[in-house]
Amino acid sequence: MQDYQRQLKDIEKELGAHEAPSTESSLEDQYLARLSHVDYSDKATYKGKDLVIDFLGRVMLWSEIMMQRKGQIDERFRDKVDELYKIRAHLEKLHLTQAWSLRETDLWSHQRRLDRIDEARVNGMFVDADGKPADLYEQRVRRPVPLR
Repeated sequence: MQDYQRQLKDIEKELGAHEAPSTESSLEDQYLARLSHVDYSDKATYKGKDLVIDFLGRVMLWSEIMMQRKGQIDERFRDKVDELYKIRAHLEKLHLTQAWSLRETDLWSHQRRLDRIDEARVNGMFVDADGKPADLYEQRVRRPVPLR
């Protein structure tokens, strides 16, 4: 991740777009604030460089969030994450070993499991047993370590 951040900083220097994260609010709040006023529907108001700078700022904030969290997922959502990775691992195994003979019916059980996970979301957000939604990090992060 640090190498990735160095590359982002190089791009930032090339664009002349240095913008340090604020210390007044959390990185997650800053990221959400950036997302809330993104409206690309009026294409005439945005130039290519402005779009790249905006996106770069969001990516840099997200990389800082990931560095802070160190890939850790809240225990309330660990079971969902683990199930998703098990499904992914099994599908990758199927792809490598049986791609030539894979049928739609072979994927049915995985599709049903994914549907149940998707249907459990509330307003597009994963929620815990108490109905409290996961924060932005848990909604989007990919666990870097493979399943055992």
